[in-house]
Amino acid sequence: NGVKVGSKSGIDKDVPDGEIRFGYPALPGMQYHRASAVFKRLPELDKRVIALEKALTDLNNNK
Repeated sequence: NGVKVGSKSGIDKDVPDGEIRFGYPALPGMQYHRASAVFKRLPELDKRVIALEKALTDLNNNK
């Protein structure tokens, strides 16, 4: 049926014809690549969220 699955991927249900899946659990190809790109930036994003939360707290305390 033309399905392509990356190595070490976990398929737990039927995959539509022609789909490409990667990862565990297996995700559609583009979704997997986008998630992988964000995953690399998580430490930076975590620091930014903490800084933004602190800035909001400071703004609320200065009202």
